[in-house]
Amino acid sequence: MRQEYIKEWILVLLCSTFFFSVSGQFQPINLEEAIQLASKNYPQLKRDNLSIERYKQLAAVGLPTQAMQIYISSEEYNPSLQTGVHSLNVQQNFYLPKASKIQQRYYKQGAEVAEQQANLTLQDLSFQVGQIHYKLLYLKALKTLQSENIELYTDFLKASKTRFEVGEIGISAQLAAETRLSQALLKQQQNEDAYTINRSIFNQWILSDTLYEPAQELSISKKSASDSTLNDNVHLQLLKAKRDLAITAVDVQEAKLLPQINSGVKLQNSFGVFPLFAFQAGVNVPLFKKSYKGRIDAANIQVKVQEANIAGEQQNLERRKMDLHYRMEQEIKTMDRLQENLIPLIDKQSTLNQQAYREGIIGYLEYLDSLEQVIKVKRLYIDALYSYNITSLELSYWMSKSSY
Repeated sequence: MRQEYIKEWILVLLCSTFFFSVSGQFQPINLEEAIQLASKNYPQLKRDNLSIERYKQLAAVGLPTQAMQIYISSEEYNPSLQTGVHSLNVQQNFYLPKASKIQQRYYKQGAEVAEQQANLTLQDLSFQVGQIHYKLLYLKALKTLQSENIELYTDFLKASKTRFEVGEIGISAQLAAETRLSQALLKQQQNEDAYTINRSIFNQWILSDTLYEPAQELSISKKSASDSTLNDNVHLQLLKAKRDLAITAVDVQEAKLLPQINSGVKLQNSFGVFPLFAFQAGVNVPLFKKSYKGRIDAANIQVKVQEANIAGEQQNLERRKMDLHYRMEQEIKTMDRLQENLIPLIDKQSTLNQQAYREGIIGYLEYLDSLEQVIKVKRLYIDALYSYNITSLELSYWMSKSSY
């Protein structure tokens, strides 16, 4: 019964492998290419680009011209005699050029904030695509390890059958081998399912008519943002742009205290005499400035808020940088120890134990324990390598300069 069960699992795996190979037709792609494709169709980037365009349009026009007033009026009007002074009036107020330039500067700074937000959105997208990319590489590495495990347990089962048939051991060793092989086959199928699901998510990020999967194997990433300076990274650049926008907002509030030019012309009929002309010129000035000054003070407080945000983010980035560097160093040390000492040692021990088990020098429990140690140590290396790449990706997210 167990043998039939194992055969069924092997058949399922073969069918699954054949199905995905003929139906998927996935094209290999590296991480940089995947991010580039994903950025072309990412809705949030389109949103940010529209926001940039909006502020640029506003900056091009500056302050809108105030509405022109056109009206008729009468003075010294006697209804019975239908006499008096009748006027057609055109009146227009104008902002001073300084006020218009300040408003244009405000809109230009708004466009800068939108551009920095687009930088951060692209950084977020790169991080999300990078995470699923390395998850797929991790699952591919596990797939290779699980294939190796199946080979080891298959050899264990063959050796146990041979020794059982000649009466060297009881049925317990064969049953243990069948159980471990069944578990290994189950894990391989689960890993295959996980890879298929995550590959679908990966392609959902890319949003292309072509299906892709990572071309690389899981290895130590050479790209790192460890040497990047904090002042240039996209998170601080966005906060600095918001601070500069707040500073410009102070100027906008102060510009409201500037006078406006008041002008007008009149076309008149005065007691039957037509045409007569009149004009007026003056300034509009705010007499009660308390509310204006309150808005200016509030705008200055917002500048201080943005300065505090920058200082706080700088401290957070320094802490994150130290923590991520420490974690990467620990993963490097773990991988070095495993590669230099443990993995060669357990491979050698596994080969010796395999021969010893076939010759009846050691029992199946001892051999089974050695097999599990091989699997455990190699899994530790894959986990450390995956953790290192994810940590490196996170470091790049927090420290990299904007590249939009």
